[in-house]
Amino acid sequence: MVRIHKFSSRGTKRKAGEAGKAGATGRIVPETTVPSVLGEITTTDSASSAQIPDLYSTEGPTGMKVIADPPDAALDIIFVHGLTGNRDNTWAHGNGTFWPQQLADDIKIARIMTYGYDASVVKFWAKAGNNNLRNHGKNLAFAASDQRMECTERPIIFIAHSLGGLVCVQALLHCREGSEDDELGLDEVFRSTRQIIFMGTPLAGADLAKWVSMFAKALQLVCQTNPAIVEALQPDSEVLNAVQQQFQQLLRKRGVNILIHCFFEEKAVRGVGVIVPDYSATLAQYANQGIAADHINMVKFTGKNDEGYQKVSKLVQRMIKKMISSSTSM
Repeated sequence: MVRIHKFSSRGTKRKAGEAGKAGATGRIVPETTVPSVLGEITTTDSASSAQIPDLYSTEGPTGMKVIADPPDAALDIIFVHGLTGNRDNTWAHGNGTFWPQQLADDIKIARIMTYGYDASVVKFWAKAGNNNLRNHGKNLAFAASDQRMECTERPIIFIAHSLGGLVCVQALLHCREGSEDDELGLDEVFRSTRQIIFMGTPLAGADLAKWVSMFAKALQLVCQTNPAIVEALQPDSEVLNAVQQQFQQLLRKRGVNILIHCFFEEKAVRGVGVIVPDYSATLAQYANQGIAADHINMVKFTGKNDEGYQKVSKLVQRMIKKMISSSTSM
């Protein structure tokens, strides 16, 4: 059985500003948005963005961003967005609610981070870029390790949307592969992972070529995407299928004790349908729940009373109680 570490309050403290001044309310300034099934093309008024410089950081939309870092942090929660998303807008509702900050308000012992990577359609699935999933996973693994140099035993919970779930999976597979080289801290990232919450991630039983075709149709319908982009959405399905299979094999190995919980979309994208059906977004041996929204809006909550937010936050809180119980019983 995987060793359950006692919570550690050690952690790398961030300078004021990195956690986000806007985080106190869990809201961001509304943006002018061109709707998209998979993400958002946004333009932000410069005056408005000046009011929230921490949320819209100047270092760019990639890498790890700390939303909240309490001095007594006892666990890390890492958000990973999906295809065409980004580390801020993916988790923000149109009314300005940014729910990773709300989660920080409700779980005051958690350091909250969002991870960003280049998830543009063409670059992710260009013919020459079939290794992009592996590369993104590797980058996530190192980013998580870098944030945990002073708190290597702190438990981790990943919350991932859509293709971001497979990026998360690839990160853990890479950590497992590199576990013999503990100097990089990858082994601790793997062994410290207690839970993964998948939200609309194609995990099993799906024809991934068909899944990608649905994305392409959605992009064309909503964004009038250039045909060249749609043509680029023809991946080597074997790449993603291999990741799915390797992960399920990993979960069955003795000593691996990662709790999996899957959420699936209950509503269809208008004119397109359900992007990731429940049979694909769930694993038979693990608990799953539906969220009453379509694929993109299933990770955009209106506020703390939103049913979807309640489901996710209570799930995390139950996991924390379980970890505390295991820690104190040792």
